[in-house]
Amino acid sequence: NLVLGRLAPKKLLAVDNPVTVERVTSIFEDRIGKRTGLSGVEAAGAVLRLGNMKMAGAIRMVSVSRGHDPRDFA
Repeated sequence: NLVLGRLAPKKLLAVDNPVTVERVTSIFEDRIGKRTGLSGVEAAGAVLRLGNMKMAGAIRMVSVSRGHDPRDFA
């Protein structure tokens, strides 16, 4: 979210060791982007989409196990 501009770096007051957005972006480029051919911003977006899909699946699983149909909550 920081790399994608959804969080303001100056507003992260509880961070003990703040880093720049550029540094975080370069970490995404180095660790994910080089292997997948994505830029740092694209890699950050991909990670966020993957996390959202995993969370949605977990919510769906819990809902179904409790007898709820997730389509009723759309």
